Amino acid sequence: GCKAIGENVPAYSYRPEKEVPVPARMASLLPSVRIIWILRNPVDRAYSHYWFNVFLGNEQRSFESALAHHQEYGVESQHDYRGRGVYVEQIKLYLRYFPGEQMHIMLLDDLKSDPQGALNRVFSFLGIRPLPVLQHGQARKNETYRPRSVWLQYLLRKVIFHRNEKLFYRLGRAVSHRKAGYPPMNQTLREELAQFYMPHNASLAELTRLDLSHWD
Repeated sequence: GCKAIGENVPAYSYRPEKEVPVPARMASLLPSVRIIWILRNPVDRAYSHYWFNVFLGNEQRSFESALAHHQEYGVESQHDYRGRGVYVEQIKLYLRYFPGEQMHIMLLDDLKSDPQGALNRVFSFLGIRPLPVLQHGQARKNETYRPRSVWLQYLLRKVIFHRNEKLFYRLGRAVSHRKAGYPPMNQTLREELAQFYMPHNASLAELTRLDLSHWD
């Protein structure tokens, strides 16, 4: 039979509408394509996105300062931590070009709590035979390393290793990183972000029929 082939490009979902939007180009080239969305609590996504940029040496501000200046960036910017979590507008854009039957929308929470069940639904959506999930001991982890200093990491990336990205990733971690993970988010900021996303999440729940009550 035929193989199911795909690619993983989250940036396709939040590219702004220009002359020809990304989903329009996709629809013209692959009208029968099947699209899978994996949605994470947008508050957690924003904080993780910030620390990933710190890890890359692309961010020198505090998370609070970055959020305060979010209007300076468009959703296409790698620094728009807030805007990229407004999933409902991204999905609505794709629904202009693809029927809902060609989209499978799932939650990262479900993938974590019941990986086999979540993936079985994906296999069914794609029309392929189910495959066993890797045991937890074999699963790969995507950990972001926390630098000793946000400014030091930025300095290493933009000044010292700005001409050699590979060297930055090899030596920068040894010089500046101390451990995997990042500190807990400030509770006031978490509550502010939760309030911001609340109406967007309500619209998303209505559109997708997903239970997002645990995101509040």
